[in-house]
Amino acid sequence: MGHIVVSGHVCVDILPSLPPEIAMQPGELIEIGPAAMTIGGCVGNTGGDLADLGAPVRLVATVADDQLGSVVRNVFQRRGLNTDGLTMAQDAATSYSLVLEPGGADRTLWHHPGANVEFDGTGVELDGAALLHLGYPPLLARMLTENGLPMSRLFGRARDAGVTTSLDLAVVDPRSDVAALDWAAIFAAVLPLVDIFTPSFDDLRSVLGFTQGFSTELVERLAEDFIAAGVAVVAISAGAAGMYLRTAGADRLSAGGAVLAGLPGSWADRRLWQQPMLVAEAVTTNGAGDAATAGLIYGLWLALNPDETMRLAGACAAALIAGRSTTLEAVSSIDSELGARIARLAPAADQPVTRTTKRERGTVMEPIVLPANQPADRFYLGGSRIAQFRGQPSTSDRVPEDWIASTTTMAGHPELGLTALPTGRLLRDEIAADPVSWLGAEHVDRYGTDTKLLVKLLHAGQRLPVHAHPDSEFALRLLARPHGKAEAWYILNGGDVYLGLKEDIDPVRLLALVESQDIETLLSLLHRRRVEPGDTVYVPAGVLHAIGEDTFVAEVQEPEDLSILLEWRDFELDGRADGHLGLGFETALGAVEVRGRSEAMISALITSGGHGESVLAPTSADYFRLGRYRVSGQSELGRGFAVAIVTEGPLQLESASGRVLEVDRGATIVVPYAAGLLSTSGQGEILLCRPPAL
Repeated sequence: MGHIVVSGHVCVDILPSLPPEIAMQPGELIEIGPAAMTIGGCVGNTGGDLADLGAPVRLVATVADDQLGSVVRNVFQRRGLNTDGLTMAQDAATSYSLVLEPGGADRTLWHHPGANVEFDGTGVELDGAALLHLGYPPLLARMLTENGLPMSRLFGRARDAGVTTSLDLAVVDPRSDVAALDWAAIFAAVLPLVDIFTPSFDDLRSVLGFTQGFSTELVERLAEDFIAAGVAVVAISAGAAGMYLRTAGADRLSAGGAVLAGLPGSWADRRLWQQPMLVAEAVTTNGAGDAATAGLIYGLWLALNPDETMRLAGACAAALIAGRSTTLEAVSSIDSELGARIARLAPAADQPVTRTTKRERGTVMEPIVLPANQPADRFYLGGSRIAQFRGQPSTSDRVPEDWIASTTTMAGHPELGLTALPTGRLLRDEIAADPVSWLGAEHVDRYGTDTKLLVKLLHAGQRLPVHAHPDSEFALRLLARPHGKAEAWYILNGGDVYLGLKEDIDPVRLLALVESQDIETLLSLLHRRRVEPGDTVYVPAGVLHAIGEDTFVAEVQEPEDLSILLEWRDFELDGRADGHLGLGFETALGAVEVRGRSEAMISALITSGGHGESVLAPTSADYFRLGRYRVSGQSELGRGFAVAIVTEGPLQLESASGRVLEVDRGATIVVPYAAGLLSTSGQGEILLCRPPAL
């Protein structure tokens, strides 16, 4: 998807340090603290905060050819922000504000609009933009002429280009000419062209002139009025009360340009209060509302669900109040789960972001046959049985894994492991563009764009090392990852597996075995079982395990690449450096189960010969599902996002559109939710891997 244009008001904020109680007496010298100088206004605050979050931003505003104008340009350039959109006013000074916050109390502003009065929106370039945000029109005099006609023209131009429109207000001086304008007429002309409206309660009270004090009922009523006026997303910030979100129905959202048209279905008809997030010490409130707006816009741009987006708005405001920049690091320190989720969705700095618009309701997508996706030069041998299964020549003896329909990257790599569709686009990006069509509205409501699933073919050309994976609590707390890694195997070619300790082990002894690489003793402590084709093995997070030589499995797991390697002696890797997830073995082994499991407990993790929609041990259902279907004639496979593996064929897969896909043994297929009810016919067998049930 394209970049975000932030346009409108910009100024230099001068913030003197003031004691808690200060009174100004004529002729008196009052000692105060040092002054800070920052770039404020919507362009400086919201634009800068979006850039700090990692969004691609273009800034458009008007300054003067004076000292403060040079300050604006220099600060933006030092922050790495593009200044091509800054234009020069000839007959005005650059805008500035004196921001007075005695003892960190809520601020008072002495403001000079300056060159902002020249801004009329005609120079705003929209090529390549996904969203246009206009800030502080009460301080942009030319935008308000003829009941806001220049503003309507700008938003109309954006609407014609398919760009999502966004509007923020500012507090109006009741003694100014702006306060005397017919704001009801301005809103009537402009708001039907606005997709996202983010005023504060104080903005609205000063613009609309009502005298009532704050109440949640009044905020909610105002939001309803703006939805009725044609806005798609209304977010009203209310200081210590937080922020209130109200959204329109699905049809209005779908008409809301590039950003809103691709939102999850969970955005329709929402009413949500986000309470402020606490900080240890309040440093400033200046710009907190703009930071919340930046978080809201970035959440929408990333297609987060409403709850996540409002949490992001709250975290950005909290970071600003605590005196920090609104970086992903700052957000993660306030809400680690949210930070980890954004880190998974956010594009790399050099990665262009594309997103299609939301498909029309009722559109049917088709199952897609996937090419092999085998990362090369792995640290262990294997891959020949994957090639044989797919009916392809073997190209290497170190391609032991095929990552199927993967939206997960290999540890330490920005893209390796991700599945590319036949079109060349990454499956991850396609799902982010249209999560409801891919995953279904219920899934998106609960999990967002997270597929909750990673599927692999794995051929162990040599016995795999003894290892374990952390659970979700450990992964989130110590690694800032949203999942652990429970996994399960469907056996395609039999062999030995090692699973779970036979008896309890002291963590100190386990660490000693790892450090000495006493593999013989380590293996002797594990249960060893022979498995045959058609068996399944569930491996809970934390359980030590290994797969024996020449065993070939279809693996379903949580979507992470997190392994704690207790063995590396005979493998092509430096386990002392890379085996502990960067935590050190003493910490990493805290994720490993050290209690013994009885033979009966191990047997409960293994199934044999099952058929139907669930063939795994029941305790796996919280993480994923694996169905095995014997096909003789015609069978229904149900509806929902799935990864399919044909183990015997040929088969025919039919989607709700009636299109038939011919597949044979070794085919791997990704099935979108919008494929509808899937059925199969022919003679053979197919595996369906699915996320956890809702």
